[in-house]
Amino acid sequence: MKKVTFTLILLLPFIQGCGLSGAYIFFGDKAWNNYKESVKNSQFDEAQKYVKAAFSNYKDSLTYDEKRYPSVYLKLAETSYIIRKNPSESLGWINRGLKNVPDNYHLMAGLGKYIFVKAKLAKQDGKYEELINEAKEHYRAALISDPLDPDFNSGLMKVFFDEIEKNKFEAKESKNKFLITQVEELFENLIDVNVTSIEEARGVLAFLTGDYKTAIEKLSLVLQEEYVRYEDSRSRYYLARSYVESKRYSDAIDVATNVLNINDDDFQIRGERVIAYYLIGDKSAGALDLEWMEKKAPKYHEFFYRLGRLFYKQNLSKKAQLYLLKAFRLDGENGNYAYALGENYLLEGNTRAARKFFDRAVSAAPVGSALEKRSQQRLTEIGG
Repeated sequence: MKKVTFTLILLLPFIQGCGLSGAYIFFGDKAWNNYKESVKNSQFDEAQKYVKAAFSNYKDSLTYDEKRYPSVYLKLAETSYIIRKNPSESLGWINRGLKNVPDNYHLMAGLGKYIFVKAKLAKQDGKYEELINEAKEHYRAALISDPLDPDFNSGLMKVFFDEIEKNKFEAKESKNKFLITQVEELFENLIDVNVTSIEEARGVLAFLTGDYKTAIEKLSLVLQEEYVRYEDSRSRYYLARSYVESKRYSDAIDVATNVLNINDDDFQIRGERVIAYYLIGDKSAGALDLEWMEKKAPKYHEFFYRLGRLFYKQNLSKKAQLYLLKAFRLDGENGNYAYALGENYLLEGNTRAARKFFDRAVSAAPVGSALEKRSQQRLTEIGG
């Protein structure tokens, strides 16, 4: 009891200066720092207790003042997302903040951040493009107020990066020239800026442009810091993929396992571990993760396509067909998926089926694209 009283006496001038709201934020920040330290030390059960305590203190601060500390809404959004992985809840906190502190550009950027998270989760239900455009609008609104803020610039870049990768999967690479130009313009706002978020963006861009050596260098440096932000799992995803492309499969597995120790539900990074396991020759571990993927992420067609292509390259046409068909059934408008099936049926000697899927690839491919030309060439070679 004496210890508590003594602590309160010490904090009394602080409480008088910033009010009870500020005091709760102070204790929330303390719990948040403990969370970060626990994660850094791989004490994940302790970390969950601390992030829940941080969230509770931040929430209690609003009982006493909802306008004085607008950053608390961003802290509530981040801690609630870590606890429940629900971007709609995070958006609820930020919208509440904007209601009390209108036109706060940090909160506008927060809207962009979590709407982007929703967009990535909505790729299968047709809302992706609408949400992506909304996320861009909010980031641009924030950038009007502060065009040199590195987090605003890097946040908007991440939206573009997701579009670039999606276009590559859908054989729409021609759209990426414009997107990459926009990314380069954002980098121009940040000459000589080397903060974490910008180095991270440089690493992701290097991955997307096929410079895996630079991607590994940049993302490895960024991720030497403690694993706290939810975005870090995406950086680890790109780092794992860069290791896979560089044939450093053990490194890719280590990176993926690091994420899964913290968030077992991250299906994208688990998918990357499946790919690495099969490429390194550990079929039993790969099969265990693959079983999880088929149950928990049955609509992740990009993964099934890549896995099918992996088996195709290993001349395992039956296994390749299983996963390529799974990808195609989930997204029949993707010309790359149709083309891959055509190639796989050619491997089996089934030219009739191959012709059917090359025809489909021609129909789905953008006019004048490399995919359209490759598909036409295959049809010419098959004849008939």
